[in-house]
Amino acid sequence: MCEKCGRAFEVDDQLEGRRAKCRHCGQHAVVPVSGQAADDGLRLRPMESDVPDRGPQHLLDSAPALNLRPGEAQQTAWPSAVSTDPNADDLLHKHGRPNYALGRPFDGQSQSRSSGPPPLWWNLPSLTARFVARLLRKSRDLLYYISLASLVAILYGFLFKVKPLLHVGAVVIVASNIGMFWVGLSYLVTLPFKDSLRHGLACVLVPGYAIYYWATRWHRMRPAVMNTLWAFIPMLLVALAYFFYKEAPAIEAEVEREAPKIEADADEMVKDLESATH
Repeated sequence: MCEKCGRAFEVDDQLEGRRAKCRHCGQHAVVPVSGQAADDGLRLRPMESDVPDRGPQHLLDSAPALNLRPGEAQQTAWPSAVSTDPNADDLLHKHGRPNYALGRPFDGQSQSRSSGPPPLWWNLPSLTARFVARLLRKSRDLLYYISLASLVAILYGFLFKVKPLLHVGAVVIVASNIGMFWVGLSYLVTLPFKDSLRHGLACVLVPGYAIYYWATRWHRMRPAVMNTLWAFIPMLLVALAYFFYKEAPAIEAEVEREAPKIEADADEMVKDLESATH
């Protein structure tokens, strides 16, 4: 019987001396052993009492002993994979799962050729494409830095009228940008091979598939394309610098010739405004 709610319950004798919990109120109690069950029934109740005037006598009220029944061994039907019974295979059919059987992990299972990572020769084209693309990307970045240094040299030669520095910088920047363009174009060709060999060959041999491939993966290919197109910007700046360098004397002479006429027109406009205000 529960010491809190008074409900009777039965436990197995194999639980003697262990802590138990009432299913009704959740009160914890210790299951007495057989010797305690044969005592005079003295039981301790919780200290909380709704009748304070009874005092300790309330704690010494006798309660009926717990009814103990012999423990029943529960036989668990284990599958044949984990049971030592040689006739345990019939237990699977008794439970309505005739087509189901458990096995030890990796026991009797042949390793499939498709399981695990693919062999090295299968990834060799993709790994080679990644290595070549890495080299091309580093070469493109190096040529880009060289072109920037040449552009600085061109600006210095243009501002201070140093023709040798201007011409050398122009030659270097044009050569580096042409090389950067072809390196970037080769890098774009290797990008489909990084996915797989069939993607790369299809993009090279079938133009329609190349358009589809680049259109569907544009968010990933856009940075590489933009970096390749940046090669034309330094060459454009060199062309503009040469244009201004060659045409600067003619432009300066034209400005000097037209300057008096522009000043005269400005004076006439000022006089007209002054006369209009007066």
